Amino acid sequence: LQLFFVLALFSLGIGFINAFLPSFLSVNIDSTQQGMVMGLYESIGSLSRVLGPFVAYSFLLSSPRVGYFVFGIFMILFALIVLFSRSFISSDSDT
Repeated sequence: LQLFFVLALFSLGIGFINAFLPSFLSVNIDSTQQGMVMGLYESIGSLSRVLGPFVAYSFLLSSPRVGYFVFGIFMILFALIVLFSRSFISSDSDT
């Protein structure tokens, strides 16, 4: 029962992100570069959906602890990127 609840939340989150992020990108990118950026966004998304399970499974085969460690590092890096990009964007908009 808990798994279904978590999967429902995950499905809603993915649905909102998949609808929000392309529109967010297209609004915040110069119109001359929209095609390139949107193509790159979709290409990277497709490539990650193909390669992601293989990479995750290889970590699981080596050791479950390695997988948690590597994905924890990814989460920390992502959080740092978000924090620094927010400070960069806010300092850019102040000028």
